[in-house]
Amino acid sequence: MQFIYEDTKPLDKGVIEKYSLTEDILMENAAEGILDLLKKLYDEKKLKRKAKIFIVTGSGDNGGDGFVLARKLLRYDTDLYMCKIKEPKSESCIRQAKRFDLLKNYAEKNYTEIVAKYLTLDDLYEFCKKPFQKKDAVLIDCIFGTGYVNKEKQKHATKDILTKDVFIMLNNFSGTKIACDIPSGVDKTGFADFAFEADYTVTMGALKTSLFSDSVKNCVGKIIVADLGIQRAFFETLQTNVFMLEEKDLILPRREKPNVHKGNFGHCAVIVGEKSGAAIICAKAAMAFGAGLVTLVKSEKSNFQNTEYELMCDTIIPENTTCVALGMGLGKNDVSRTKIIFDWLEKNPQVSVVLDADIFYEKSLSAFLAKRKNIVLTPHPKEFQSVLEICGFGAYNIEEIVQNRIEFVKAFCKKYPGVVLLLKGANMLIGFQEEKNIEPCIFINSLGHQRLAKGGSGDVLAGTIAAILTQRSKHYLSYDSFCHDICSATLAFTLASQKISTTYGMTPIMLVEKLRELE
Repeated sequence: MQFIYEDTKPLDKGVIEKYSLTEDILMENAAEGILDLLKKLYDEKKLKRKAKIFIVTGSGDNGGDGFVLARKLLRYDTDLYMCKIKEPKSESCIRQAKRFDLLKNYAEKNYTEIVAKYLTLDDLYEFCKKPFQKKDAVLIDCIFGTGYVNKEKQKHATKDILTKDVFIMLNNFSGTKIACDIPSGVDKTGFADFAFEADYTVTMGALKTSLFSDSVKNCVGKIIVADLGIQRAFFETLQTNVFMLEEKDLILPRREKPNVHKGNFGHCAVIVGEKSGAAIICAKAAMAFGAGLVTLVKSEKSNFQNTEYELMCDTIIPENTTCVALGMGLGKNDVSRTKIIFDWLEKNPQVSVVLDADIFYEKSLSAFLAKRKNIVLTPHPKEFQSVLEICGFGAYNIEEIVQNRIEFVKAFCKKYPGVVLLLKGANMLIGFQEEKNIEPCIFINSLGHQRLAKGGSGDVLAGTIAAILTQRSKHYLSYDSFCHDICSATLAFTLASQKISTTYGMTPIMLVEKLRELE
C-alpha cells in the first residue's frame, strides 16, 4: 500500500527545511528519475541507443526539470532536441535554462559538434508527423506538471498558447511518450479536457491524487515514483488518508486448518430478482472464492429454476446466513419484497451485506444505511447518482460525479460511518470511516483492465466481496478490518482479470474461473 497526496508542495517544503536541501537539488534528482527510466528502457531494449530525444518545456519549474534533464543528457551520445512551448518564467526555470545553454554552447564551441538543437513548434509538428517506432524516438513532456490550471475553470484567465491542437500534435507522436510529474493538461484535481497521453509518468517524490481520476486514466500510462535525493519514507512525512492498493496487499481465503467443514466458511445468500442471470453470476463467484455454502433466494412468485447444481435454492434467507448479496438483477418493481429483506437484515445485524445495482434506486435505502453497519455498496457512477439523491446529497450529473469522485466518496462516508462505499470505475475507490475517525480513508485500486468493461463483471465483483465477508463472519480469515476485506476482494477481482489474455472476449464465467487460480 502506498501513500497518495493531493498536494506534494508541503512535502517539498518540509524536506528543504528539515534536511537543508534546495529547490535546485530537488530538480537535479527529479531529472535523474527520468534519466533512470531512459536507462531502463535502453537496457530492456525498448529504446535504441541512438533514439532521438525530444524535450518540450514550459515556463515554470516543470520546464526547469526539462532543462536539467537536457543538461544531463549532454554527456551521452544522443540526438537531443529542445522545444520551448513557452519561454522560461519562474526563477528556477530561468536558472536551469541558462545552465543548459552555457554548457551546450561550450560543448559546441570546443568540440565543433551540434550536441542539441532547438526546435520551433512548427519544427516539432513536422517531427510528430513522422512514423517513428517506439524504439526510435522519445518525447518528454516538461510543460506544466502540477502547475497547470484549467483555463475553462478560470473565468478571468488569459488565453494560453497550449491549445487542444498542440495536444493533438504531441499525442500523434508515434514514439515513446514520457510525462514529467503529471501529464500536461491535467490539473491538480485530476480534471482534463485534453492532455498529453503518456506511456510513462515519472511523478516526483510521491503519488498524487490527480494521477488517479478516471478522466486521466488514458493519459498517465505506467506511473513511476522518482525519489528526490532522499528515501520516500523521509519524504512522505505528512499524514494522508488516501492510499493506493498493491498486489501484495491481497489476502487470499486460504484454508490452513485440515479439520474443517463447509459450515466453517460461512453461508452466502444471494437474492434472485427479475433477471436471475446476474444473481447466478454473483453466486458462482462467491462459491469460487471460498464461501462454504451459497444459496440463491428466489421469490415465492418466481418461475426461476436453478440449474446450477453447486448452488442451493430457497424462498427464504437461511437461518445460518453470514452474508447477503442484494440488488444484482433485482428489478425496481418489487418494493414489498425489498422491505421484507431490509427488515430481516435489521433484525440480523451480525450478517454482512453487499448492495449492488437495482437496490440503489430503492427510496428506503437511506433509512436502512442509517440503521446498519457492516454494509458495502458497489455502485457505478450512474447508480451513485441515484444514491446521492436518495441519501439527501442533492442532484448531480454524472460528469460532476466522475470529476469529483474522491470528494463525493468522502462526503458519503462521513454521513454513514461504518458503511463501505466502493465506487466503480477505471480506478475503483473504496471509502470508509470508522466513527472515531475524523476523516474517511480512501483506498484506490488502479489494477483493473479494460477487458472488465462487460456486462456481468460487476456481478462477479459483488460475489467476490460477498465470499470474503461470508468467511470473515466465521472468523477463519485474519483481516485487519471490514474495509480491508473489501479492498482485498477488489484486488482479487482485478488480478483475476489480468490472467485473461483477450482484451475483448472475456466473459463473467471466465473471470470467475480465474478467481480460483490466484492461490
